[in-house]
Amino acid sequence: MKSLNKKNTRNIICTFLYILTGGALIYTIISPSMDILILPVPFQVMLFLAIPFFIKLFIYLVLSPWYKIKKFLIQKRYPLRYEPKVTIIIPAWNEEVGIINSIDSALKCDYPDFEVLAINDGSTDRTDEMAREYLENYNKRKKIGSPVLRYHYQANGGKASAINRGIMLAEGEIIITIDSDSIIDSAAIGEFVKHFKDPKVMSVAGNIKVGNIKGTLGLIQHLEFVATFCMKKVESFFNGVFVVGGAAAAYRKSVFDEVGFFTTGNITEDIDMSVRIQDAGYKVLYAEKALVITEGATSFSGLVKQRVRWKRGRFETFLNYKKMFFSTQKKHNPFLTWIILPIGLLAELFLFYEVIFIPFILFYSILHLNLIFLLSGMVIGMTIFMSEYFGNYKLNRLVGPFIPIAPILFYFAVYVEFFALVKTLYTMIFKKEVKWQVWKREGVLGGD
Repeated sequence: MKSLNKKNTRNIICTFLYILTGGALIYTIISPSMDILILPVPFQVMLFLAIPFFIKLFIYLVLSPWYKIKKFLIQKRYPLRYEPKVTIIIPAWNEEVGIINSIDSALKCDYPDFEVLAINDGSTDRTDEMAREYLENYNKRKKIGSPVLRYHYQANGGKASAINRGIMLAEGEIIITIDSDSIIDSAAIGEFVKHFKDPKVMSVAGNIKVGNIKGTLGLIQHLEFVATFCMKKVESFFNGVFVVGGAAAAYRKSVFDEVGFFTTGNITEDIDMSVRIQDAGYKVLYAEKALVITEGATSFSGLVKQRVRWKRGRFETFLNYKKMFFSTQKKHNPFLTWIILPIGLLAELFLFYEVIFIPFILFYSILHLNLIFLLSGMVIGMTIFMSEYFGNYKLNRLVGPFIPIAPILFYFAVYVEFFALVKTLYTMIFKKEVKWQVWKREGVLGGD
């Protein structure tokens, strides 16, 4: 009863926050002091260019609460017990800092039938030595009914190659991949699997959190991930999650027989696979409670390099699947092809505008003593973080103390993305190779 009362209280708070945000948006639009025609021309142009993103934000804010309702209805539609064998694949390259914690967390998962398969992709550090030693000790103390741990070493071929090898060796009907700098929650397998009751679902994205948040950079990344994965709720509502991040991804093994294995030539093999599965006409969902904690970048340069790789891979995916933009084919998800993909591409180019727009709003609001736009932006930003905080306290409890300044910290990510975009365009224009980012490793919990 006490737990139910807490849940009802959180629901009431979330409802109030959405009403508050809706009121802020409406007041901003109808306020006489915000008459568009009396604003400076540059400001009018900026507002006009921002219309697609205001529409997207409105859609996300309205539909995000319905994610749980739809999830509940789907589970009622498929009530039968479903516990297929699962294989957790952990690809690793020079991961002596995190590989043992990653394997250990996977083996502690609470699920009746699964195996853990670690793939060493030609590491040159102590990863091989540590993994073999752990495997030997585990087999010595393993009890009857404990999950099987297997280890495979291969010559370096890249992450996609390592995952592909894991898929070929896997015995599970469902494949889960996590990064070797990550730890998986004990309940995550079950949370992933329940979404595969629907035979049309071929992939499910997990909920990734940044664990090393002792510094400001880690905290910013943590808040950024909270906001980003909040948006996945709406994508999942329409069965079209754009990106299934490799750090927390699940696949029905049979889908690889139809769409093929991961592309070794794409530096973001997870994005490519996410879109390829949907190009084949299948559903891709999001599992909010399938929690995986990962290690975030520990330096600004490392963070930028990470985002350069993500953007380069995203642009390559856009080019490879350009036929899906505004597609009218019946097999394609219209929400993905008419909203997610076009706005996703536009959002990248929009960064050039954002780095000017945000300071302009701040300057104009202070200069004219008119804080409507500024306060509305703060209210909207705080609503996103507060709805996540109160909507699922267990997963987002670390967000609470930083909610008042979260929008400000979050905007730092805009400038990181801008620097990354400039570098990405440079690498594409001058055909420069983009490699995996390297930073000083602290471990997923920041040295704990």
